[in-house]
Parts: sequence; structure tokens; C-alpha cells
Amino acid sequence: MGGVLVGRTEELARLRAWLDQRTAAPGPRGAARAGPAPPVLLVSGEAWVGATALLDAALAAYDGGYDGAPVVRLDDLHRADDATVRGLPQRARELAGEAGAVVATYRPDALAHDHPLRPVRAELRHAGLVTELRLGPLSDADARRLVTDRLGDRSGDRLGDHADPDLVEAVVRRADGLPYLLGALADDPADEHRPGTVPESVPESVRDAVAMELERLGEPAREALRLAAVTGPVVRPGALAALLPDGWPDGLETGEHLAPETDGTLRFRHDVVRDAVRAQVAPARQRAWSARLADRLLATGAHREALRLLGPLVAGWPAEDPGRAPVLAALAAAAEGCGEHPAAVAALGELLDGAPDPARAPLLSRLATQHELLGQWSVAVAEREACARLHDAADRPAAAAVERLAVAVHLRSAASLRAALEVAALAERDARRADRPDLLCRAEALRGNLLARTEQGVEGVAQVRAALDRALSAGLVAPAAEAYQRLADALEHTGDYRSAGQAYDAAYAFCRHGDQDVTAQVCRACAAVVMLHGGRWDTALEVCAEVSHDPGSPPPARAAAEVVTGLVETFRGRLRGPRAALLGARLTGVRIDLLPVDLLASWGLSLLDRHAGDDAGAVAGLQRVLQRCEDSEERHYCVPVLQDAVGLFARLGLAREVGRTTTLLSEADLGHQPDARIALCVALAETAVLAGDAPAAVPHLRQALALGATEELPLADVAVRRRLASLLAQVDRERSHDGSRDGSRDEAVELLRQAQRTARRLKARLLLEPLGRELEALGALGDVRAGGDDALSAREREVLGLVGSGLTSREIAARLFLSVRTVEMHVRHAMTKLDCRTRTEAAMRLSHDRAGTGPTR
Repeated sequence: MGGVLVGRTEELARLRAWLDQRTAAPGPRGAARAGPAPPVLLVSGEAWVGATALLDAALAAYDGGYDGAPVVRLDDLHRADDATVRGLPQRARELAGEAGAVVATYRPDALAHDHPLRPVRAELRHAGLVTELRLGPLSDADARRLVTDRLGDRSGDRLGDHADPDLVEAVVRRADGLPYLLGALADDPADEHRPGTVPESVPESVRDAVAMELERLGEPAREALRLAAVTGPVVRPGALAALLPDGWPDGLETGEHLAPETDGTLRFRHDVVRDAVRAQVAPARQRAWSARLADRLLATGAHREALRLLGPLVAGWPAEDPGRAPVLAALAAAAEGCGEHPAAVAALGELLDGAPDPARAPLLSRLATQHELLGQWSVAVAEREACARLHDAADRPAAAAVERLAVAVHLRSAASLRAALEVAALAERDARRADRPDLLCRAEALRGNLLARTEQGVEGVAQVRAALDRALSAGLVAPAAEAYQRLADALEHTGDYRSAGQAYDAAYAFCRHGDQDVTAQVCRACAAVVMLHGGRWDTALEVCAEVSHDPGSPPPARAAAEVVTGLVETFRGRLRGPRAALLGARLTGVRIDLLPVDLLASWGLSLLDRHAGDDAGAVAGLQRVLQRCEDSEERHYCVPVLQDAVGLFARLGLAREVGRTTTLLSEADLGHQPDARIALCVALAETAVLAGDAPAAVPHLRQALALGATEELPLADVAVRRRLASLLAQVDRERSHDGSRDGSRDEAVELLRQAQRTARRLKARLLLEPLGRELEALGALGDVRAGGDDALSAREREVLGLVGSGLTSREIAARLFLSVRTVEMHVRHAMTKLDCRTRTEAAMRLSHDRAGTGPTR
């Protein structure tokens, strides 16, 4: 056959040279006729590597005879009888001084541990009586040449100039470099290059050869290989043993068909062989085996392996076959178990199409969960509402309440508050009908929280407190934990930030005591948002670190912790790290439809853009915030964002955006939140400035300042004082022309100094630097230093001092009776406050500040 020995030039030359030496003519004076080469040549290689063809070509030169030097050929020595194998050493010794040779082939992977060839081979090697030639697969280049030649032979194009390169590559990939398979696949009529060709097709010649190989095995081994071929590509003997009448046979792990992997599994040495073995199993039996194995995998939690097995099985299962439905259900369970949400959606959707009414509700609920995990919230909400209606029709009020609570919670997260109120009321009705106190407490607390978010603060807080009291009285830990969080959130939305912070702390303590860790971390993350607005930034960072490091924290809590950390670090001037955290938080907020996180993260990114001089990027981000607010009922978390945005819009002369922002803040002010009223005053002041009436803006800002005097809203306070100082300085400059100054400049300086003190307390470098420049512009001394010894907490100074003494975190933890993680947290916070990249640099900075020498960098 043309091209059989492609890539074997060196091996053929070695073999012929050995034969020439072994069959050489006798030397002078009757010397031995044997050449210097050992008398035995062993050619080894796996099946179909071309050992037989190589021997055929080498021995063809001796067809006319060997001049009295007989050559013995032994093919497939791994299958020879014991006498033949064990007699090789004696025969080799007899030929050592004669002109003769023994050439044999064998497969190393077919030798059992106790095969007689193993000791015989060792004996021959030790005696120097054997030459060995190991054949491996062809290189890709040689394989392509062989296939091209064979395709040329078939088409009459002897050089293969017109062979389809895609077909050549497909054959090369499938044949694994084995000459026999390369030729068989190239010659197979079923592999003609045409649309619809099945890539798993196996040439008849290969199927026959594999069948002959299997016939040499016992029935238990054949059955095991067939099962492995059907349920592979990963073969786990332990899992398959239960599906075989006689268990898993010994010896297949080291046989010529299966190869061991490092993790204890097996695989077929070649996909073509696996396909040929699988073709021996009827389709119905293939499906039955696969389904049974999938059930076992699911029972042991091996969801991903079950999915790999079930995917192709379901794809090839006739749709009309009633046995397909349970396998499709197993596929859905496997996909859900390993987080393959699109596959789960496809399987659950198909199950839903053919499901009777009693089975539709649980399928809809599972489908909604998958769509939620994919971030497809509108679809999920529709599915849960449909599920609730099915439960209504079947008189299952408790199940309906569960679905409606899930819908209301999502609508609340997306700031569709009035729609959420309607659904929560239905859930409350369902819970009463079902006589389920736990569900009733959850529904009442949620509805009260929603009332507080929709301008009915007093009534809403009272309802949440009542639900909390009911849950505590009944000993309902989980509903009570949820009600605690709802109460804190309700207080926050009424503007009572001090009480909200206390409620979050109480909620966290209760949740931890009641093993409600997920709710506890949500409470902590929400408390961090309150701390952000209240100026408790160091504590907020510690809380966020705890939430982030807890592997049980849910995505909403993690996202809130990320956004608070990103905002604090942005304000503190650490501008390299926060962008990634804020982008990640915004992505999570969009994915799970958590609007507050989306808005706050967009604000942080806008601040970073402005600091980098990219006003266009900052405006685009804040315009997106406006649109998101206008498309929802969110009027709480957006307030500080909108207050900041209106100042940028006004500075850039964007009157339309100022108007849109003012409208949103007017709606937020209806909830009587102090921060909303302050922000609205700022918006009205900017509107007056845009209209050319700067003096009219001053009263609005003074009102905002008066509102903030009793509230812990430092960011709003700094912004108002800075803007009022700017307007007063402008008034002072205008009046300086006619000599009618009235002390506006002095008031502006004092306002800036007050703002500077607040910014210093926050260590907010992003605010301190412009405040310092504005003071200097007024002829006053500005202080832009944001870090230093006084910027650190006492514990941070203590830890950093020990770092400077050369102690490791573990040594510091032991000395101060802290955990290593807590020590590392204090070091990170100190590095952030001092704007240092390494702990050593931070320790040196602290030392210089204490000595009064200042930093050396």
C-alpha cells in the first residue's frame, strides 16, 4: 500500500543494517559468520503503530534467501505461548556465533505483570543478546504526508495535490499518529468529504480489527470494555463495577485498550478504538447503561461527570421514547448541581413543555432560580408569578406565599417598590390562609419595610417592629433575623441613621447567635453602607473585610462590601486599587439586579474619572445613574450620588441634567430624609447659579447647612460648606470692585477650614487636596496632609510599630492576642491611610511622622 512507511526511514535503515550484520559471509580462516550485532531484535510499539509493515519492508530484501543464514520472524510475541517465549534466550545463545537472526514484535502495553516476556527480555538485555527498536506514532508532518498520499491514491492524483486540507487535518487528529489508523480512515468511503459526515464514524476494517482483539478476551472483560466505551471518556472502574454482573475484571487497568490516568481513572488509548467498541453495543443498551451510571453519579454528588455523560445521551435519545423524560430530568439535576445554568434552563424548559399541571409548579420554580442565577430577572419574576398562580389553583397557599415573597424581594431590590408592595400583600394573604406564622412574619416585615421606602415611614417601621415582636415571641429565629434586617433598613430609609446603625448591630448579633450567618453578613454589609454615609469609615472597612473574607457571605453582601471599600479608598486617594473593586461590584449589581450597589459603584467610578481629568467619562456614568433612577422608584441610596452629580452637571453647564437631577431629588425629599432635603437644597442652589443668580443660591445652601448641623452626614456637610464658600468668595470678589466687602471672604475661609477638619477626620485626601487649593486661593494656609500618625487608630499604630521592629504577623498576633487575619487587616488599613505600597514603607512612614522628620519618599 502506498505511503505505508512514511516517516520510518531511520527505523528501516537500522533494521536492515542489523540484518546485514547478522547474515554476513564468514570471515577468513573459518571465523564465525556472525557479525557484531546481537542475534535478537525486538520491535515494540502499541497496536497499529506499523511494526508489521516495517518488518515486511525490511525482510523483503531477503526473499531470495539468506545465503545459509536462516532468519526467524515472530509477530505479536505478547500473544505467543510460554514455550516460544521462554526458549528465546537459548535460541539467542545458539545464534551468537552463527549467521542467523530472530526478529520479533510485541506490544508493551499488552504485557501483564506476570507475562513471561518480561523476565526473558531482562535476561536477553543482561547477556547482551538483544537489540531493541521502539516505534512511536508518526509526527504530524509525516502523518499529513501519509494521509495526503492515500487520498491521492484514491482520487488518481498520485501526489495528492488536490487533497482537501480540512479532511487531511481531521484524519490526522483522529488517528493519533498511528499509520494503520491513518490509512484506514483515509481509505474509508464513509469519510468522504461531504456535508453530514459523522465524525465518530469508524471504518469497517477498524471495527473488524477491534472485534478480533476483543474476541481474544473473556466475556467479562469484553463486557467491561463495552460499558467503559459507552459511559466514557472518563472511566471509573469503581463506579462501573456495580453495573457489571461479575464486577470490574482484573488486568484491564494495564491492558492494551485502557490507559491509567494520574487521578486513578482510566481512558481509552484512542478515541477510534472507543468508538469501535461502543458500536458493538445496541443503542437501547447504551442508553440504559448511561442512565444507570448517571443515577449513581448524581447520588454521590458527581454532578459534572453526570452532565458530561447525559448531554450526548439526551441529544441522541429519540424524542418520542417515553424513557427520555427521566433521563432529561437527571440531566437538569446534574446541570443545576454543577452550576451549568444554560444547560439546566434548556432541560427544565423541555420538561416543562410536556409536564402535566401538577408537575409544572416545581419545574417553574427551579427554572426561575436558574434564570435568576443567569441575571435574567424579568423572566424569573414572570415564572415565579406563574408558579404562584398554579399553587393558588391547587390550593397550596404556603407554596404560593414562598414564591410571592421571592418576587417581592426582587422587586424591592430593583426599586419597583409599589409593585413589590402589591405582591407582598398577596404573600401576606397566602401566609394567613396557610396558617404559617413564619411566612406571615416574613411577609409583614417585608411589607412594612416597603411602606417605609415609599414615604410611609412611621407606619412602615411600626409594622416591621410588630412582625419582629411576633417572630421573637414565637421563637422563629430565621424570620426574626430577617425582620431585624428589615427594621434597620426601614429606619435608614426614614433618615434615622443613628437608630439604623444600632438596629444593624443588633440584627447582626441576633443572627450570629441564631446561626443565621447569611442574614448576619447582609446586615453587616448594609451597616457598612450606613457607616459610609455617617463617616465611620475605619469601622466600615473592618466590617467589609469581615464580610469579604467570610466564604458564606452571599453575593449581595459581598457586592455591598466591595462598593463601600471602593468608595472609601477612592475618597482617601488610593486611586490604583478601587477601580477593579467598583467595576466588580457594579457588574454584580447589574447581574443580580441590585440597584443600590449599581448606583454607588457608578458614583465611585465617576469620582475616579474626574480625578483623572476625564469629565466626559464621569458625566456618562452619572447620566446612566439618572436613567436608572428614572426607570425605578429608588430614591434613597441615590441621594448622595445625585447631590454630587448635580454639582458636576452645573459646573459643566448641563442644564438639562441639572433639571432631571432636581426632579429626582424632589421626589426623594417627599420621604422626609434629611440627606434628601440637603441634596435638594444643593440642587436648587445650582439651578439658581445656572440661571445667573448666584446670590439667590446662597440661602439654599445655608438651609442645607442648617439641616446637616444635627445629622452625621459628613460628606454632604463638606460638599455644602465647600460650595457655599465658593459662592461667598465669588460675592466677595464682585463687591471688592466697589469697596463694599461685608466679610464674605472670612466666612468662606472658615467654611473651608471646617470642611477641611471634617475631611481630615475622614482621611479623605480626595477632598483635602481641593480644599487646600481653595484656601490658598483665598490667601489662607491650606493643609492637604491626609495621612500620618494621627490618621491611624491606636491599634493600627501599635501593630505598625511592631512591624517596624521586624516582627512577623504571626509574632505580632501572639504578642497582642489577636488572630493573624486581624493583624493583616490592621496593616492593610494602615497602608491605605498612609498611601504606602508595602508594610515596610508604612512602618518607616510612621517612624518618620513620630520623629517629626516627615516621610523620606
